[in-house]
Amino acid sequence: MTDIVERLRGHDPSKWCVADTDTGTLVREAADEIDRLRDLFRLDGEQHAARVKEVQNEQDARLTAYKREIERLRAALKECSDELAEYVEAHYAETKDHPAMKRRYDRDMQSVLDARRVLKQKPD
Repeated sequence: MTDIVERLRGHDPSKWCVADTDTGTLVREAADEIDRLRDLFRLDGEQHAARVKEVQNEQDARLTAYKREIERLRAALKECSDELAEYVEAHYAETKDHPAMKRRYDRDMQSVLDARRVLKQKPD
């Protein structure tokens, strides 16, 4: 394209016409170069769009896998907190009304309460 521009610099634009063989040839070459560049930009845009779609699909697949893993971990946390609550309840069943044992019971149940608070939150 710069070759065509350089060749056109030597011509007076007021005298350009397609009938002028030299100028007409340069104008056709410039038009052909513009068409070629337009096709290259179109192809580049299509390739870019395809790559963006590919990256989006990869990210969607990773997000889906992460969501499944989060659900699996949430289920495991629920099971662990339920089992710990049962254990703590059984361990302090007859003594948790005593003030010193109540503090220990509350301390041991805090992990259960923390886990249940996390489970109540909705993941994004």
